[in-house]
Amino acid sequence: MASFIPDEQFDVMKKNISSAIEDLFPVESGTGKLVITNVEVDDRASATDVTDQKEAILKGKSWDVPIYGDVELQRNGETIDKKRLMLGRLPKLTDRFGFIVKGKEYQS
Repeated sequence: MASFIPDEQFDVMKKNISSAIEDLFPVESGTGKLVITNVEVDDRASATDVTDQKEAILKGKSWDVPIYGDVELQRNGETIDKKRLMLGRLPKLTDRFGFIVKGKEYQS
């Protein structure tokens, strides 16, 4: 029987999310193009960190990690602006294989 370790499963999810976001780009319209590269999930929390999980539940918050990427706006092939931006947040997988969203824990 295969063993499941939340942090290892979440590493697979992070890789898949990053790849999926990068695959959506570039987006082109007329002479403009929006490119996103170097997408990464900034995951510093451990699935066994019950203190932060409890705080999220008690305060009605989500236990999640940010997703960052380099966003570049191009016009006529020339870079107009480039910034590192937060693209979204990914709910963190708990050691119980659940997610905490707005103070509620959902099992996967």
